[in-house]
This record gives sequence, C-alpha cells and structure tokens, in this order.
Amino acid sequence: MPDFYGGGAERVFCTLANGLAHKYQVLLFVDFNRGPNAKTLSHSIKVVELAQKNNLKSTFSLIKKLRIHRPDFIISGIGLSNIKSFLALILLGQARKLILTYHCLFSRDIGWGSKLTYYFAFFLTRFSLKTICVSQDIKSELCKKYYSSAKKLTVISNPFDIKHIQDKSNQWQDLDEITAQTESPIVLAIGRLVPEKGYDVLIKAFARLKKQMPCQLIFLGQGELKDKLIRLTYELGVDEDVQFLGYVDNPFVYLKKAAVHAISSHCEGFGNTIVESLIVGTPVVSTNCPGGPKEILDRGKYGALTKTGSIEELSDAIRNAILKPPEKEFLLARGREFSVQNIVERYEHLIVE
Repeated sequence: MPDFYGGGAERVFCTLANGLAHKYQVLLFVDFNRGPNAKTLSHSIKVVELAQKNNLKSTFSLIKKLRIHRPDFIISGIGLSNIKSFLALILLGQARKLILTYHCLFSRDIGWGSKLTYYFAFFLTRFSLKTICVSQDIKSELCKKYYSSAKKLTVISNPFDIKHIQDKSNQWQDLDEITAQTESPIVLAIGRLVPEKGYDVLIKAFARLKKQMPCQLIFLGQGELKDKLIRLTYELGVDEDVQFLGYVDNPFVYLKKAAVHAISSHCEGFGNTIVESLIVGTPVVSTNCPGGPKEILDRGKYGALTKTGSIEELSDAIRNAILKPPEKEFLLARGREFSVQNIVERYEHLIVE
C-alpha cells in the first residue's frame, strides 16, 4: 500500500494485517511509513518501507525487498499497488503468490492508479493467484466491462475491529461541544465532500425533513465541494442546522450520537461507514446505488434503501428511521457478521486452497 494516510482502504488493510498477525508472520510493504493508521498496527507486524517516490524505482525496490524477505503470499491493493506488486512478482517468476484486492468501482473520481488496475484487469486477474472484490458489483464490473477471469474472482467483505469501534464510540469527550449539547435528532454523513457522494441531494432532503421535525445535519469529511455545499445550505435556509466538521480522529462517537447515518452516494465500492454504524447500533439509510450498500443492508432488511437521487425518498426514509428505529440488537448482530475474525477466515480459505 502507498502509506498510512486515509480512512477507507488503508484502515481496512491495517485491520486485515492485524487479524492475520494472530496466526501468521505479517510484513507490510509501504511506499512510505507515514500516516495516522500506522499506530493501529500490532507490534508483531514489521513495516517494510520502499522509500521511493518514483513508481518504477518503487517497483524495483519492492523486488529487492521480496528477494530478502521471501513471503509465501502477497496481498495487494490501493492505487498502483496491485500493478507494482504484479510486475515485481512477474519478474521474480512468482505471480501465483499474488492476491489482488479491488476496493472501489470504476468512476471518474478515483485516482489514475486505481483506473489503471481496471484497464489491465484482464491480465492482472489471469496471472495472479486470486482477486478479491469487496462487493458483488465490483466483481460484476470487472467481469463484464474489463473481461477479468470470473473463476479467479471472489467476493469478501471488508473486516472490522468491533471491540475497537465500540470502545471508541463510548469516548464522549471526543465530541465537539455543540454536538455534545444537541438534543435534536442528528443526521450524520461521513465521507469526502465530492460529487459521487451526492451530498447536494442529502442537504435538499434534510431541508425537506426540517420542515417536518426538528433535526440537525452533520458532515464529517473534507473535499472540493465544501464551499458549494455551504452555499446550498444558505440558499435553502438550513445553514444554522448544518455543521461541516471536517476530518475528526474519532468518527465512531459521532455515529453513536447520531439518530441516523445517511448515505446519499451515486456509487460506493463497499460502504465502510454503513458497517461501522451497524456495529454501534445506529440506524442506516442509504441510496440503492451500485456497490456495497445493498449487500451490507441485505436489500433493505437492515436499513432503508432509496432511489439514487430521489430527494423525497431519502427524506422520508430518514424520517422513518428517526421515528421508528429498528431494534438495536438487530443492527448489532448484523454488524458482528463483518468482524475481523470472520473475514480473516475467508482469506485463510483462499490461502490454503
């Protein structure tokens, strides 16, 4: 992986590494050993830094490190990591040691490195050992649009450290003062402020909901659309009821404080925050967009799914979740299905096949 920054796939890789470290000796190859997720790693995991900004030099550095450490299997993902790992192992004649992972659907908003892993998926998936997709829609896209080898692809959800998430969700001191004192139901959105998240639709749905009941909307995350979204809140007259808090170290305590977690995305690779919401027992409402949400919520069993882009459906679903929330234990039980122990077992089956 590139480094330890980021809250999505990077955190997933660290969680997976920790889970595997209970049974295996784990080495974590990174371009640069920097970023906050590094502190979440088990002390038994050795981090191997490639320390090269140039991708070609980084690939040759990886080859040298692989010759030294001689791992039995390589699990790669995030950006160009799949391609660099593939090239390194091809040159070493060890491509069958490689397990690729795909964490996002192809869209104009993903990085160019991730786009290349799609363009070359025909070759990557055929010559590696296995390819893991975090949702069925990613697998379908790789097969139908990029002619990947279907027999080499398998779907395994992201792993979650349930105890860590639940412990963090109880650290009420991490809430900002305004949120801590809020008595109105909180609608929470977590993610980058980018077009694919559909936050303009969420704000409009919230403005409609605000006319029906008292509530607050909080955004956790940063991104290019922040100023545009703030202007929209003023245009709709809800600026005093919407907060943009940016990046926070502990989003889990906000999830637990929230009355409902709302996802308005046009697409999601998996939907980590949906699982995290279930783990702390907070109701979820999501658009029925391509990607993981409908799989996590089991086609609406564990949370409402609305038509993508529908302001009315999203607003009504949020209202229903606030007024008639599901049983907390019902949500918690679903969240436990994504435990790191369960997911690591799936990876182990691949390794020992």
